[in-house]
Amino acid sequence: MNPAEVKSIRQAIGRTLGRPIAGPAAFSQQELGEALGLSENSARKTMERWEKEGPTGPAGIALTYLGQGALDDELKRVVPEYAFGPGLGDGGSGREIIVRLWWPRFIGVVLEGHVPTTLDSAWIEDEVERLAVAMWIDDPNLPGAPDPIEWVRRAATLIQIETQDAAEND
Repeated sequence: MNPAEVKSIRQAIGRTLGRPIAGPAAFSQQELGEALGLSENSARKTMERWEKEGPTGPAGIALTYLGQGALDDELKRVVPEYAFGPGLGDGGSGREIIVRLWWPRFIGVVLEGHVPTTLDSAWIEDEVERLAVAMWIDDPNLPGAPDPIEWVRRAATLIQIETQDAAEND
């Protein structure tokens, strides 16, 4: 991995967080270094060095994986934010899965649940669908990032809209 790729990854993550690519509000070398687990004292220096000389060994590999979800604007026009459909190899349960393809990436599953409600002191079980995150591929808790539940909420809203559209077209 070369120095320009490191800087590009940092800027792409910043854009994903809604931050500018330059200036005081940009996602800083310090923030990325700390998000990668570097100590507060060495984070900025290490990232600065990587943006001048490039990382070596496992650090370069880790940054490559991190950068795979940080798509630039051109790729975001081609790659959808979410992809979903029926689960494969799940024994025929018919469950829908959703994959967030942009950073932070996750895999979720749509589950049916029963929520008890009260109506005239009687319990009624209403069937509802819920989106559960099965696995985060990227850490959603970078400094300055929205609450991870916001990305899940957006995915759940998309599924709800798509389900309604499909029902209306049947």
